[in-house]
Amino acid sequence: MTRIDTPQLIMLDITFLNQINFYCPQHTQFINRTPTPRELDEAHVKFPSVKYRTSKLSFYNLLICFSYREPDRQLSSIERICNSSLHTLSTIVDLYIKHEYWELSYSKRDVTVSTLWLELLFPYTVVKNLYLSKKFAVCIAFALQEPLGARATEVLPSLQNIFVDAPEPLGHFRENFRQFVTARQLSGHPVAILSETDIPSQQQNVALKPRCRA
Repeated sequence: MTRIDTPQLIMLDITFLNQINFYCPQHTQFINRTPTPRELDEAHVKFPSVKYRTSKLSFYNLLICFSYREPDRQLSSIERICNSSLHTLSTIVDLYIKHEYWELSYSKRDVTVSTLWLELLFPYTVVKNLYLSKKFAVCIAFALQEPLGARATEVLPSLQNIFVDAPEPLGHFRENFRQFVTARQLSGHPVAILSETDIPSQQQNVALKPRCRA
């Protein structure tokens, strides 16, 4: 992989069957020097995989999948992917975190799991819109309570909207995110909590403008 270039490559699918070793520099060097990943603006964390694409296309350009079902291994492996020095992460504006084939079960008060969630989110420095399934919204809300005060913008510093895949009213979810939203408001970087039903159908696959309702 260190000796080849594929300038016309538009899709790459990587599957880890057992042990993950994505810190191998050959993987990241190969992906980072391919032209297409530089245009990626969407990341879809759909357990047990993470997928990247440009919103201009209907298919994923980069797919990284895992064959095992254990929830803790899925989360820790995806966290390692998101911290593997992929240059693609610096262009992601829309981040989706949902389950695909089976649901994970985590305690919202699990400090170890919260640390993994924060480490997973940390590299996405330009994400403006975060889309969450209601299954993961509570866990991530608990994790986001930790960086408060001056540290409130350390994770997802460009975030403007959190969309929860649940119908209105969102009182329960807004209460879960209240501490995080308050900290961001005080830091001058407000975040709105919205339902995905608020998204016009024609805007589902394009970057959204900031919303002011929380």
